[in-house]
Formats: sequence, structure tokens, C-alpha cells
Amino acid sequence: MKQYRTGLACTDIGRATQLAKRLKSYESIDFSFDCRDNKNLFKLLKDYEVDVLVLDFKNALKLKSELNRVSDIQPNIIIICNAKEHELLIPACYFMFSVVDIKDIDLHLELVIESTAMGAHVFSASLRNLFHVSRMYLAPPSSFGITFNHIITLNCYLEGGDIIQIAERANKSPSTVKKHLKLIRQKLNLETNNEIIDFLRKHHCFDFKTGKLIWF
Repeated sequence: MKQYRTGLACTDIGRATQLAKRLKSYESIDFSFDCRDNKNLFKLLKDYEVDVLVLDFKNALKLKSELNRVSDIQPNIIIICNAKEHELLIPACYFMFSVVDIKDIDLHLELVIESTAMGAHVFSASLRNLFHVSRMYLAPPSSFGITFNHIITLNCYLEGGDIIQIAERANKSPSTVKKHLKLIRQKLNLETNNEIIDFLRKHHCFDFKTGKLIWF
């Protein structure tokens, strides 16, 4: 019988224990690693060269654009969600992975792993409405009154540094950068700059490959 090398990345202790126990029980699964900290994930993926990565939804969200680096190392990813979690929105970029409701793992996880290892994408029927709701949030920055120049400023802000460094990268004055960030916060009714990035990423307005915000 072919065994599929499978890694797990989950910081939720209860869910990680449940998933690990299930993965160890399958004869067709070679349970390779149990990662409880995203900081260790890249090294484990390179060391073990798994066929499939089982990734908790919250871990995936915390990775943000780093999820692209993970998928470059291992494109066969299964994201485990809980359809009952409040305000759960599934980013459109997750359509390139298998996405499974936690309630389905007892009966279907082994089959999902085998299918995903062979390049298929599997989605729980119970998540259909969540994908549908998520589509309503797929709105361009321009619909919020955010301009192309604002996006340039935000992408430079994403790269880190102080206002002077951000201004140099954006080829703008520090006062213009501050003005842009303030205007964007006002348009989105947000209080901090970090909320701007989270808001736009939640609305899928970023390039999954680069992690940069896009304007359209």
C-alpha cells in the first residue's frame, strides 16, 4: 500500500491533538511531523519533503503572503476550517487548496489526503455558503475610494521601516505618506495603519504570489 507523507501545522492544541491522532491512525499515511509554531514550518517542509501538508485555517491566516512560500515548497495543501466559527471568511486564494470542515475529518480526511496528494482539490459541502459569503467581500480598493497612489504608498508601508524610508521607496514626501495613510483610514473607517492592511487582505485585494496589494 502506498503511504503518503503528511505534515501537520496547527497551533490550536485541542485541534492539533485531534488531527494528529487521526493522522496516526491511517495505514496509508506516513505522519511525518507535527508543527505547533509557524516559525518552524519552512524548515520542517524542507527536511521531510512531505506529499501533503494539513494546515489549520488560523495558521494559514497568520502566514498571510508567506503562504505563497509554503505552497512553493509543497503545493498539496489541505486547510482545515470550522464552519461554525463566527465571522469565518475564506479568502478566494484558498481555492487553489483543498478546504475541509473539521467535522468531516473523521470520515473523510484519509480520502482527502490521497486525493490532494494526486493533485485534486476537495471542498466540504458545508463550506459552500462560506465561500459564497466570501465572494461578497471581493471588492476592488477603488470601490472604497482608494486611489492607485494610495496603493503605492501602502505597498511601501508593507515593506517596513519608518516614514522617511517609506517615503523614499514611494518617491513621495513624508508628509504625503502620512496624508495618504490618514485619508485611507478615514475612507475605510479604521483607526490604525495595521487595520488598513488587514482590511484589504480580508477583502482579497492583494496578489497572492507577491503579497502586494493590488488596485483595480
